[in-house]
Amino acid sequence: MQATTEKLYDMIDDIGTAMLTTERAGMIRSRPMRGKLYRESGEIWFLTKAGEGKADEISDENNSALIYACPEKETYVSVTGRAYMRRNQAKIDDLWGPWAEA
Repeated sequence: MQATTEKLYDMIDDIGTAMLTTERAGMIRSRPMRGKLYRESGEIWFLTKAGEGKADEISDENNSALIYACPEKETYVSVTGRAYMRRNQAKIDDLWGPWAEA
């Protein structure tokens, strides 16, 4: 199991950008997002501006999906789970970097 999890994490890290899919009032939307994977907890964190569409679509216990794809390497990953909005300055400071400015 550990080897399978590590392989999944390696694929996510290698691809980098995911399509984040959310649902609100029966409407399904996807948009590209670059996040940071925390292997110890299995969490993937993303930065976004409060008040943007995706932030409004994510509420506590909201089902979401992340789809990673690299056709050149024939690597495809689909992850489903719950998305949560958090405002945590320590986490923002940890996540912030050149990739986050986009």
